[in-house]
Amino acid sequence: MWAPWVFVLAQATASPWAGARPPECAALDTGPGRGVWERAKTPRLRRYCDLLASGASKLASSAGGAPEALDLAEQAAQLRPDRAAPSALKGRALVQLGRYGAAREALAAARATEPRALDEPLTLLAWARASSFAGRAEDAAAAYRDLLPRTSALPASERTAAFVEASAHALARGEGGIEDAVTCLRLALRDDHDGHGLVAPLLLALALDRGGAREEAIAVAAERSGDPRRLAASLDGRRLVPPLAAELIAAVAFALERRDRPAAQREWQRYLDAGGGGPWSAHARARVEALRRGGKP
Repeated sequence: MWAPWVFVLAQATASPWAGARPPECAALDTGPGRGVWERAKTPRLRRYCDLLASGASKLASSAGGAPEALDLAEQAAQLRPDRAAPSALKGRALVQLGRYGAAREALAAARATEPRALDEPLTLLAWARASSFAGRAEDAAAAYRDLLPRTSALPASERTAAFVEASAHALARGEGGIEDAVTCLRLALRDDHDGHGLVAPLLLALALDRGGAREEAIAVAAERSGDPRRLAASLDGRRLVPPLAAELIAAVAFALERRDRPAAQREWQRYLDAGGGGPWSAHARARVEALRRGGKP
C-alpha cells in the first residue's frame, strides 16, 4: 500500500542522481573559479556534460526532440562509455519515440552501471512507462511508487500524468489498490494541468464505486458536464500505458450509466472484450447484466 506514507516520504533519501545534472558533471558547477579550472583541465568532460545537457533540453523543449536527444546521448556515450548518464538519456529519448523495449534495455544498462541512475524523476518516469508497455507491471508499479514522493520535481503536465498512470496500476491490483488509486487521483485533480487532469474525475468515480463509495462516485462523475467519451478523447494521440487505456474504457462506461444506458452497456462490453477486467471482470459483467435487465445501474 502506498497511501499511508508515499506522499510524505522525506527527500533525505535523494541521491546525487536526484537532480537533472549527472554527478560527474558537478565539478563544472562548483563556482566560477573552480568551474573554469575544471573546464580547462577536462575538455572531454566539458563536451560530455554539454552533450547531456543539450539532449535533456531537446527532450524538454520539443515533442519532436527525441531523435536529436538520442543522437546526443550516443555521442556522450562515446566520450564516457563507463558512465550511466548517456544510457539514462537514451532511455528517456526511446520512450518518447515509443521504442519501449529498447528504452527498458537502455535504462536497465544505466542502472547496472550505477544503481541509483534512475533516481532522477524524469528518468524514473521513463522507466515506469517503459516497464508498463513491456508488460512488466510489477516493475512499473514499483517505479511509480518510488516516483510519487518526487513528483514536485516533474513538469506540471508530467506530474498530472504520473498520478493518473500510477492510479491505473493501483487499480489493476484489485481491491488492495483502491486507496492508493483514490489518493493519486485526488492529487491529479489538484494539479489538473492537461488531458490527464480532465479524465481524472472519471477514473476517480470508477475507483470510488469499486471501493463501495457509490454515492460519492456518482457525485464525482456528475461534476463533469458533457459526454465522458469526449473527455476521454482528450488523450487521443497519446500513448497510454496499458492499464490506463483499459481502465479509461471502464471509467467512461460508469459515467455513461446515468446518461445513456445503451452506450454504457456497450462500453462495459468493450472493456471486457478488449481483455479488460482482470480483478474487476466480475464487476464489469455485473454492470452489463444490470444494464441489460434494465435495473438500477
